[in-house]
Amino acid sequence: MDLRIRKEMESMRRLAGKADYLSRYNYALRLMIIDLLSSNEKVDNNTVHPLFRDYMIQVLGIKESEAYEIIKMRHKVKYTGIEANPSTLSKLNSVIQLIPRNVITIV
Repeated sequence: MDLRIRKEMESMRRLAGKADYLSRYNYALRLMIIDLLSSNEKVDNNTVHPLFRDYMIQVLGIKESEAYEIIKMRHKVKYTGIEANPSTLSKLNSVIQLIPRNVITIV
């Protein structure tokens, strides 16, 4: 198994069970990264958030407005310290359920 995939899986294990927005967002990012890497796609850490937005829209079929809302909420929570809107957290959790689990069993 690819070293990068193993590292992402280890990060997911640490995030599993955490319910706060940033942890759930990071969990979703790692699921996406593993899905893309397992399909031999390249993932650049410098563009991971725009890539996540595009992935939600193009691969998962999420509405563009909802994908932007999920990304924007991450920024607000991380940089202003506000608590995430429960509705947006629910959308993020729905996105997590849609991401394929190609090569892993989620803890």
